[in-house]
Amino acid sequence: MGWAISSSTPALVTPSSPGASIPAITFTPPGGALLVLMFVYNYGYGSANGGISSVTDTRVNNWERLVQELPGGAPYMDAEIWIGDGPATSESVSVTVGFPSTPYINPTNDVLCGVVVVTGAKSAAHQSGQTNTTSAGGTASPSCTLSSLVGADSLIIGVGCADGAGTVPTALSGQSLTFNGILFAQDPADTSWAEYITSTSLAEGSSQTIGATFGGSQFCDMCAAEILASGGGGPSSPPVPFRTPNRNAVNRAAYY
Repeated sequence: MGWAISSSTPALVTPSSPGASIPAITFTPPGGALLVLMFVYNYGYGSANGGISSVTDTRVNNWERLVQELPGGAPYMDAEIWIGDGPATSESVSVTVGFPSTPYINPTNDVLCGVVVVTGAKSAAHQSGQTNTTSAGGTASPSCTLSSLVGADSLIIGVGCADGAGTVPTALSGQSLTFNGILFAQDPADTSWAEYITSTSLAEGSSQTIGATFGGSQFCDMCAAEILASGGGGPSSPPVPFRTPNRNAVNRAAYY
């Protein structure tokens, strides 16, 4: 059986007021699920402060950043995907996003923060799928391509933002912005969104493009990642060295 988006996937969270912290995300995943944090920030914070500094939860701090798109200049966007293992048995989890300094986030249009609960995926320590980023000025169809997928039947997931779009994008054919009936998109003014390719039978070694379309050209940033299915091949042992030197990997030895 392949991967699936769990019905326990919680709603997005957003600050209660400009400058307030991002609330913890609390939910109860099924045992053995993989947790995927999708995060986007726009409007001046990302490049100046380096994006997320840590992701923690109420069980064990074993989160890692898979990929980040952080351009070096205006309009200062940040798109990130993090993963962590859920508990072995179904129990409540509370996930908190940390920053090196308190960002001034406008809750109405600047941030998208949510956790996708994925069943039928390899554990975080065994995730070594393809990742990629893209940044484009003046495009109506932002996209990100993953070449030569590591495993078969993988989940392809992406997150992005568009400066000044002010409208929810339309996912490309065979893709969805909706996880567990929840629309992963925030607007007006600037738009942030997350999406995935809905097919559960993608071929190992194939090239896959994930993206969306807007009504007009925008400055857009995206990053994308391949989440390996539990029976979809790929390495049988954790990748060495780790993909990202600044990942938050305390207590990961328990998963080897």
